[in-house]
Amino acid sequence: MQRRATIAALALVLAACGGSEDGDGSAAATLPGVTGAPSTTAPPATTPATTTPDTVEDWPATPPPVVFEPDGGPVAREPFTVCWSEPEPDDPNEEYESYCADGVPEENPPVVEPVDGRVWFEFPVAGWEFSASYLDSGEVVTVERLTETTWELVVPDDAPGGPITVSGFGPQGDVHVAVSLPGPVPPSDVSANECVEAIDALRS
Repeated sequence: MQRRATIAALALVLAACGGSEDGDGSAAATLPGVTGAPSTTAPPATTPATTTPDTVEDWPATPPPVVFEPDGGPVAREPFTVCWSEPEPDDPNEEYESYCADGVPEENPPVVEPVDGRVWFEFPVAGWEFSASYLDSGEVVTVERLTETTWELVVPDDAPGGPITVSGFGPQGDVHVAVSLPGPVPPSDVSANECVEAIDALRS
């Protein structure tokens, strides 16, 4: 019974080691390896495409949602502000539909948790560009293109949390959606030495 209690206590210490840091912030890299099955992070439910999907419609009648794939599962967001139009016909007398709708983002948009510091998202229409910024400060959030229809938000560990606007611009018009980013992860109270000691104790 005492042995089980000791192992349980050591396991709690190791659980906190993932966020521990030494003086240069690299405590995890100094820890000795532990034999056994490797720890892996499950990939997103939707794997980012490397080519333009065959189902992309160049000019859909209405804008599709922007779908984020954070840790925890997909989050589809409809635009709170949008301008959308059909292509102008060759015949100037022929009618075509075009509309704009202005709005404001909700007070608490859903939080998208990064996977390895990134949040993948998709807008399945070709020819678009995306940018992002914090609603309160206007500070820019880096957006990197992956394919014709997929991008990633780059979220550093020390990035501030809070609502952001993700804006897209393309041949059909523009769309603007809102999500929230989590705040910085607080440092752990467990030191690197405690982590090393816990690993050694479990080995013995």
